Amino acid sequence: LFPNTRLCRSVKFFSALLVLLFALSGCSDSTIRFSSPDKDLMVTFRIDTKGVPYYSLTYKNELLIDESRLGLHLQEVPMDTALTLLSHTVEMNRYADAPIGIPADSSGIYNELIAKVSRENKEMDIVIRLYDDGVAIRYWLRGYENVILEGDMTEINLTNDGTAYWSVGDYNSGEKLNYYRGDITRIAESGYDTLLNKADRRFKDNIYVNTPFLMKTQSGKYLNLQQVGCTGYDYYKLRVIPGERTLYSSIYVDGLNQKVITLPYNTQWQTIGVAESASDLLASDLVYNLSVEEDEEKEKYTHPISRYNNFCYNNVILPFSRHYEGNREYVLLDITEKSASTIAHQMGLHIVFNRPLSVYSDYTGTISESHPISEFVRQLPAEWGETRIIGGELGKYVIVARKDLNSDNWFVGGIGDGDIYDVDVSFDFLASDLLYRANIYEDGKKADWLRNPGDYVQQQIFVRKDNTMSFHIAPGGGFAIILKKVKNS
Repeated sequence: LFPNTRLCRSVKFFSALLVLLFALSGCSDSTIRFSSPDKDLMVTFRIDTKGVPYYSLTYKNELLIDESRLGLHLQEVPMDTALTLLSHTVEMNRYADAPIGIPADSSGIYNELIAKVSRENKEMDIVIRLYDDGVAIRYWLRGYENVILEGDMTEINLTNDGTAYWSVGDYNSGEKLNYYRGDITRIAESGYDTLLNKADRRFKDNIYVNTPFLMKTQSGKYLNLQQVGCTGYDYYKLRVIPGERTLYSSIYVDGLNQKVITLPYNTQWQTIGVAESASDLLASDLVYNLSVEEDEEKEKYTHPISRYNNFCYNNVILPFSRHYEGNREYVLLDITEKSASTIAHQMGLHIVFNRPLSVYSDYTGTISESHPISEFVRQLPAEWGETRIIGGELGKYVIVARKDLNSDNWFVGGIGDGDIYDVDVSFDFLASDLLYRANIYEDGKKADWLRNPGDYVQQQIFVRKDNTMSFHIAPGGGFAIILKKVKNS
């Protein structure tokens, strides 16, 4: 899924949208506005009369993120107040190479603001990128001495409440995580990261949640919050004040809320994906584009399903957050009741997630090579090509179609949570002049993740581009389809 070049270089695509170089005193108020390439997203950036930088985010004239603070808090010279804006540029750029499996369209184009600020001869760049599917923020610090970073002051001041999906716990402990669901203002009811709260006494009554953090706002917009980059802190979480809608960036290093850094230094990208539908959220490549540009080592890509319990409930949230980001992902194929999903769900999972490297869980046991599941896994390609989002809803169900990069074969996977769904799959993504043999694995009539996870049926039919097929997804169930070309029509 990665391009041939290990570094996806950014080149200037369109310059001088706005290039203004000027010096302003620290006590003046300066405001800069710029839009995404498709004009749907707009960022307003300003530094107030006290030298504090802020941003806000609007989508199609709806204010999604109200004015929120920016900056880094350094022990020596805080870069979050009393700042002077030295200069700024806004330019349109694009990636030199489109990633494999992602269309070479506007997905790699972005508008970028670089605001150069200073305080007491210290300089920092505030970098804000706007893609059609979201915003990314990072900081560049100049100099060549060591400094102590005490806090990332980036805020996300949400204008809407809504349904949020989050996890708590430590990624590095080996602990298997689960997603919680609830109103943003009620996150405190889920519990909190006791280790982090104990160490960070300043905010001991607050809650810390992991990213990816997803939500559907009351106005129907979908947001995906996470970090991208190799220069991350030991812990990078979002701090939440109970009852509020503001999320605060938080660092945690070795038991202290500080980090010694050597300049020049750049922080991770903090990203906010924005989508109008669940399908658009699934199709987003915001994080993928940034990950490729960061030149992250393939070995560092571990799909979050390896960190989360392989439950049907977790599995229908994870694809919306990071299903597009990995190269060495793997899926545990669980065929016992401990998987908290049906066998058909587990097979569909291999297609919903984008890297079909499959292994059996420790408690699955030995599976015969002649077993239909072994046959299914052997047919999965080494690398996906084109991807189509068939449908889905955050936290409920997901249906994805993927094409083998090296053949005309297609694969369709669908998974659901603990409820029942009846869904239609249109095969309009198939080539119009080809006939395909569809090998279908789906839930049996009595399938249920809790009572009867092993009930599944297998059938073969022939389909063309203009065909549509209905599927019944059992509680915790799913389906998988392997479509192989038979002949030209």
